[in-house]
Amino acid sequence: MRFYKYLYRGLLFLLLITFSSNIFSQKPPVKWGKVSPDEWKMKVCDFDTSASAIVLCDYGQINFEYGKPITVTIHTRIKILKKRGLDQANITIPFYKRNNIENIIKIKAQTINKTGEEGAGTYKVNNQDFFEVDADETWGEMRFSMPSVQVGSIIEYQYVLRTKDAFQLKGWTLQSDIPTLHSEIRAKISEGFDVRIFFRGGRLLKKYGFESLSRWFLTKLPAIKTEPYCPNPQDYLERIEFQLAGYYKRSASYNFDRSSEYVNTMTTWDELANEVMTTEKYNQYLSGGRKISNLTNPLISDDMNEREKVINIYNYVKDEYFWDGKYSVFPGIGLNDFLDKKSGRSANINLLLVSMLQEAGIDATPFLISTLGHGRISDTYPILSQFNHVLAHIKLYGKDQLLDATDPFRPYDYLDVNDYNGLGLSIKKYSSGWVPIKQEKKGKTFINVTIEPDNEEYQYVTKYHFSGYKAIINRKLLAENNERTYAENYLETEEPDLVLDSLRIKNKKEIEKPLIVICYYRKEEVSEISPLFYLKPIITSDFNKNPFVNPVRTLPVYFNFPFEYQYSVNIKIPNNYQIEDVPEQIKLNMPDKSGSFSYLVQVTGSILQIQSKMKFDKTSYSVREYDALRELFDRYIAKNQETVVLKKQ
Repeated sequence: MRFYKYLYRGLLFLLLITFSSNIFSQKPPVKWGKVSPDEWKMKVCDFDTSASAIVLCDYGQINFEYGKPITVTIHTRIKILKKRGLDQANITIPFYKRNNIENIIKIKAQTINKTGEEGAGTYKVNNQDFFEVDADETWGEMRFSMPSVQVGSIIEYQYVLRTKDAFQLKGWTLQSDIPTLHSEIRAKISEGFDVRIFFRGGRLLKKYGFESLSRWFLTKLPAIKTEPYCPNPQDYLERIEFQLAGYYKRSASYNFDRSSEYVNTMTTWDELANEVMTTEKYNQYLSGGRKISNLTNPLISDDMNEREKVINIYNYVKDEYFWDGKYSVFPGIGLNDFLDKKSGRSANINLLLVSMLQEAGIDATPFLISTLGHGRISDTYPILSQFNHVLAHIKLYGKDQLLDATDPFRPYDYLDVNDYNGLGLSIKKYSSGWVPIKQEKKGKTFINVTIEPDNEEYQYVTKYHFSGYKAIINRKLLAENNERTYAENYLETEEPDLVLDSLRIKNKKEIEKPLIVICYYRKEEVSEISPLFYLKPIITSDFNKNPFVNPVRTLPVYFNFPFEYQYSVNIKIPNNYQIEDVPEQIKLNMPDKSGSFSYLVQVTGSILQIQSKMKFDKTSYSVREYDALRELFDRYIAKNQETVVLKKQ
């Protein structure tokens, strides 16, 4: 499917277009039912030989006509190349159904199968086999299945999407989850409309630059596939957006005149901020009043500094009110109901936090963001649908700080990892301001292991020291499991013969402190069949396999937070053994020094010490950096599998 539910956030540049009257005199790139010899001959996608299906052509025509709904006519043709591609026969087309803003008309679909050297059989989808269903309260879907589909089939469907909303138009996405041979969009714009075009994607920008055009196309587009450590692949699609900026009024006879009055249809960010702040839902939470005072006053005192007041109020909100897991810009329920239920959406919780902070004299405002999975924000045009979450923005001793009280396991100065998505909008009545969301907090895991022989067994004492985001993650796991289940399932060792005897946990509820878990394992001595004994020193790791297995990467790598993982082991060599062989030392760095791996070995008397350490100081790595990143992980995984060889004297 070419259309997505949300407008693109993070658009790259702006272009004003005017309609070229002869643009639709050009032949379309695809004609209903007419299959070319090259399309029949295609057995494999030459730029992605693993592809199970390919979009032969995706063609759209968007029409802006004075006094009429905007329409987009779409014709999509797909060829099935392998058996795995048969699921492409199940089609789902989303549309915005609230207030009948959008609807789908003039839909048709068919399967075309080769029946010999010259012949072809056509199998149409009957009208009664198109089903319009409600996906949720806002979105509808048109669903249907193509008949008689087999490997080699060509399927195509065509429809018109009609919209009444000229201000939040859908864009044209030139890529999908399978490769695309040709994708094209043409725009027909009546004289007098001022429509802005936004490009996103390197190929579009490189090909068209700032040219004033009404037709855009790309060929041989790779599939957008889900890849590890890429939370929102749609942020990187080749895509075009349309925005109605304004229009010239016409006379009663519908004549157009450049001297006519120009109507600006675009609001400003300050106006958008005021619209949000003056809604009844925001007024309920931010107008203060006795209820807010009664909640706030017991938490603060005159001898407290501002930071202490912020921490007390934040801790109260995060501990007393439960987030239902739904992001929102507006509260789902009113203030009174929320205070009674003590459960609600992210806006309910964080607007209450803002109100209580204001009551305490803290400079606090609502802060609109888009979470990682919702897509990046563009600050070019004020479109409220870009946002799906609200935080609290405060000025603490002159510095910007953001708060998100939706998780009882996070200290006040830690955001949810999904909140780090570039920038957000701090809003007040009649004013607003962009603030970058900087990821400065890390997640650290330090593991210290002691291995000692004890009669017929080996004793393993493993001490885990989690701080930052790693402490938050593990406290959540502890809350969801009993202690022993947590240790056995989430602190799993790579030594299958280790038996967990007991464990101790420190700072389980003190979220400002590191979480410490101490596990006591034992392992029966392996019966000897040779004078050599092989001991694996690295028994646990955050990465047992390389997550970056593909030799080629098309999307950037994004870690949720900078992290450090250090494993140190002290091995007591038994009296009747000596060290025969140990792994070699190694030190590796990313080209920009932002990531590193080291493996160090030291022998002191009868103690063998090994330290394996991996560290990344930034969260995002480009496609150009992927090879070095993949190589570092390969070396890390391989090195941690190596063994120490002991020889019996």
